[in-house]
Amino acid sequence: FDNDAGTIRVYGGTDMFFEDSSTALSNSGTIEIFSDNELYGSLLLSGTYSESGASVLKYRRYIAGTDTWDLVGSPLSGLLIEDYVDDNFDIASEGGENEDQYAIGVYTNTAAAYAASEDWLNYTEDNIEEAGEFISGQGYQMATSGGDETTFTGDIETSDVDIDIVNNEGGTINSSDGTRWNLVANPYPCYISVDEFISENSDVLHANHRTVWGWNGTTYDQYNQASGAEIAPGQGFMV
Repeated sequence: FDNDAGTIRVYGGTDMFFEDSSTALSNSGTIEIFSDNELYGSLLLSGTYSESGASVLKYRRYIAGTDTWDLVGSPLSGLLIEDYVDDNFDIASEGGENEDQYAIGVYTNTAAAYAASEDWLNYTEDNIEEAGEFISGQGYQMATSGGDETTFTGDIETSDVDIDIVNNEGGTINSSDGTRWNLVANPYPCYISVDEFISENSDVLHANHRTVWGWNGTTYDQYNQASGAEIAPGQGFMV
């Protein structure tokens, strides 16, 4: 990483690491973390984070284009989805008969949503204002116009993040409808270990599915505790 005129830049494939939990990172300038389609910058902070003056923290997170889409969560907290759309013109959109639809959507794993083809729904110009903030730990389907970095601006999560995992499979319909599955995401601007994630959450993950499933643009790849894999900052995945 480099530091230039009050700006710290952490480039893809490099780490900015504060190991001591007593370390307090006080930002009075700009911290920018970069990524591309292969390498992600990482800021790992065990202590506290604060800002003063006109300070800002940005994660420039690569998101795939509309030919493959991507599963993503915000690597920073406190960001309104509407502000994110307004600040990132490369987020894909498509004009429909009555409204624009943005390439940012949520996954709902109920049988009713699946039956109505509403298990994946994107935000539109009519409801983006009410979308609120990105939920830390929740995954979203997203796409840019052609594969590009987009900018998330917010704060660092420095403690555990909890999100509900719901199994809606009632046994009366085929599990291939997706009602067992939940779309979650790495809420941190640093990598997390698949092994540690599964160990920490083994009591809520299905006994036969203690794995994470990552979208590769065509299908889902399976990673278990023996894989040695890590989950990139802001990466969404199924459990």
